[in-house]
Amino acid sequence: MKSLCQMLAASTAVLALGGTMSSAEATTTCTSSSEETQIASLVGQLYEASTTGDIDFIDDIISNDPSALFLGTAPGEVYAGHTAILQWWEDLFTGLDGLGYPNDGGLPIEATGGLLQLKQHGTVAWVADDPTFALLGGDVPSRLTLVFHKESSGQWKIIQGHWSIGVPNEDLPLL
Repeated sequence: MKSLCQMLAASTAVLALGGTMSSAEATTTCTSSSEETQIASLVGQLYEASTTGDIDFIDDIISNDPSALFLGTAPGEVYAGHTAILQWWEDLFTGLDGLGYPNDGGLPIEATGGLLQLKQHGTVAWVADDPTFALLGGDVPSRLTLVFHKESSGQWKIIQGHWSIGVPNEDLPLL
């Protein structure tokens, strides 16, 4: 019988072949506990759902807790509650679809390697990563933090997320 890590390695290898995950992730994420391995898999599935415009998966992975929060890359992109977060994703897909993106406007996200950090303590886990947006006009490196909560159903759900695009220090108006 295969271990959870072996199954994850096999599934992430398939995602790597599809271009949504690097093959390094299949090996780097399997050194963690089974809970952390499950969370790493969910992050990969989130990237895949974003790329393919799978709003149903995004709907399922976002917590229904009223305090759920997501921050986007643009000023003013602050979404509180499941409904607002889901609407943001739907609007994103609609907008990208209008610009000619495939998969009903899916936002192509490519993992750049193993997750930068994944830690889990009890019913809370946090992730930091640096995936790339594979936009039609070029690739844009990003930074992502996610906080997961294991809900009473036993499922890990995103309770907080923050996406950002780094700005070089020399581009900051310090003076």
